[in-house]
Amino acid sequence: VLRDEPSRGDDGIISAELVTKDGKVIATSFLSPWKLAQGMNYDVEVRDKSTGDSAYLQVEKAPSAAAGGDADIASVPNAFLQDRVFKSDGRYGAYGQPTDIKIVNSVINPTTGFKELEFKFSALSPTYAEVPRRAVVSATLKGDDVVMLVGGSTQSRWGKGGEQVIRPIVGSFRASLFTPAKAAKAKDQGFQAGVRGTQTKFFDFEQSACESTLGRGMCD
Repeated sequence: VLRDEPSRGDDGIISAELVTKDGKVIATSFLSPWKLAQGMNYDVEVRDKSTGDSAYLQVEKAPSAAAGGDADIASVPNAFLQDRVFKSDGRYGAYGQPTDIKIVNSVINPTTGFKELEFKFSALSPTYAEVPRRAVVSATLKGDDVVMLVGGSTQSRWGKGGEQVIRPIVGSFRASLFTPAKAAKAKDQGFQAGVRGTQTKFFDFEQSACESTLGRGMCD
């Protein structure tokens, strides 16, 4: 459940706060060259209308073995993440169950501690044609919830600029768990810095934060 409407700052940072079942708040952020998608079919999603490249936030209840306690995302099986990303009622299952799903790579990001996976798969288009696609997922465990940023492109786009756009977006994903009393303070002191703080060393502040990471001319 979203605590407030998600927003996109002038620096390209998408911010969204989620309320967990036990009343805590998960503050999330990521960089995007595109504005938030609008409409009843979108929660927190960004999309390039000209290419179909997109990224969206997804939250799932963690498997019982990983929920709560001192567990981290490494304890969440890749099969669980794959199943949730490609479920029939998910973003890629809108016109039918995705097929030919293969994990290309799975690593723990040493900077964030998040699990990052790359997938190859096929999804049905609105005309029910099978379209080969690629997706990159950054996942973290916050309390009893697995929080993921999923970015993807068609296979044909992937080698023609799609990968260079999607990877920095997914790699910028940050998420932190707070009690409501601390959430406002966190938003002011560390929420935006969750993205910016680890990247200051290569930001060019004559550009926007978004352009410094994704490239000049890439941000609306």
